[in-house]
Amino acid sequence: MEKRKWMIVALIAIVAFGVVGYAVSLQSNKNSTKPDVKAVENQTDIGVIDMSQVLKAHPKYGQTIELQKELNTLKAEIDNKLNFINHQAMPNSIAVDEKAILSSQNQLGQQQLIAKHAELNEKLQKKEDELRQNFNEQMNKDVAVIDEEYMPEIFNLKLKMKTLQMTEDAFNQMQAKINELQEARNKKIHEKQQQYLSQLGEQMKAEQLKATEEFNLFAQQVEKENKEFSSQKTADLNERNNNVENQGNESVAQIAELKQQVADKEVELQKIQNEILDEATNLVAKVALENNLSVVINKVKVNINGLDITDLVIQGFNK
Repeated sequence: MEKRKWMIVALIAIVAFGVVGYAVSLQSNKNSTKPDVKAVENQTDIGVIDMSQVLKAHPKYGQTIELQKELNTLKAEIDNKLNFINHQAMPNSIAVDEKAILSSQNQLGQQQLIAKHAELNEKLQKKEDELRQNFNEQMNKDVAVIDEEYMPEIFNLKLKMKTLQMTEDAFNQMQAKINELQEARNKKIHEKQQQYLSQLGEQMKAEQLKATEEFNLFAQQVEKENKEFSSQKTADLNERNNNVENQGNESVAQIAELKQQVADKEVELQKIQNEILDEATNLVAKVALENNLSVVINKVKVNINGLDITDLVIQGFNK
């Protein structure tokens, strides 16, 4: 039993998502603060593991993928509604120009303007959808890069907290470091989102100005050709504008509800991710003890011979 306790103290897992961390050997490095690379390479009780494969094999990993998709959908819906409200607020937006419509003084002129307005709005929507799709794809890549920067260290600290004997003060310091890393990760993701949203806004503003110019030129031509405009069409225009305003008010309330859903989903996602990390670290420690291993190293980018415990850990998820 004393030997197993000693092994737990010596066990260190290195990296979670493909980035090489550090290892601590057994008694030869007991009093050293830095890992002895040569000592690690010469050990016969070394284990290797593909943590990326292990985490993806967790029964709840699929839930994190689905939750992330749901989050992306909710955020996209919020962006769409915000974009709708912003279009209303822009004086040069491609919303139906009241002066242009009123100056089109017959039914034919009004129909022409409305058709042109619909055509331009459809083009704007397609352009926005294209830009937003590119943004989402790039954002997913950026999140993956950010995770490669922070998640290995977070995983390493969590594993050390579970496998090493330490004072309460040292334990609290590690937990504080984990919280700091998670906050830094979330901050970078938020900054990337704001960066892309700003770029999207600038590009769409330019597209809206082009559409507005095209619409105004078309309206001027219609105004020359049409001299009269019926009172019924004026009433229709007022009704349409009122509907747009009502839709904007509804969107504000819907955005608040969607933001709450996003917050709930993010809490749920974080909880599952923590469960996966905790279960994975527990299983790594358990399998290492059962196989008398003193060091477990992530085999991604590491050329070290050792017992591959990847499948053994994955099998533990099904027990």
